Amino acid sequence: MPIIDLNPPDIAAAVDRPEKGFVTPGIEQETDAPSPSFGSVFGAKMRTENSIGSAIASDRLGVPQEPEPDFKPFEQIKGTPYEKNWGAFVGTRNQGQLDAAKRDIDRETEDRKTIAAAPWWLTVPLDLVANVTDPTILVPGGAWVKGAKGGFSMARSAL
Repeated sequence: MPIIDLNPPDIAAAVDRPEKGFVTPGIEQETDAPSPSFGSVFGAKMRTENSIGSAIASDRLGVPQEPEPDFKPFEQIKGTPYEKNWGAFVGTRNQGQLDAAKRDIDRETEDRKTIAAAPWWLTVPLDLVANVTDPTILVPGGAWVKGAKGGFSMARSAL
């Protein structure tokens, strides 16, 4: 018999959390909003986590590269929400590239919001799919080639 009689907590009871206490700080979530669909989360993960998906989704691919004289992109983004992403505008040479960079930033922001609103049991597997299908995962293959080359030289010296 214990000294203090404690009642075990009810496992099914909801645990209260502080107001605006989210897992991801800085992202305001609506608690009444429905969870995003599988397709929207999959697309958002492929655009943000996969280099091929990101390149395909980018609006900068078909934009002309001709520089405009006296074009100053930083004066156009000064004081706007795009100013915190100034690095995306470093290589812009004309208005078309500037607009494409703005569209890319807007899409990336929406993708982050979509991923943040999705449940973890949907984002974790899709994150794995997006990262495993990324071709950059094959880059460390040089170590295997060196290992095979060492094994070949050992086999040759044994003969």
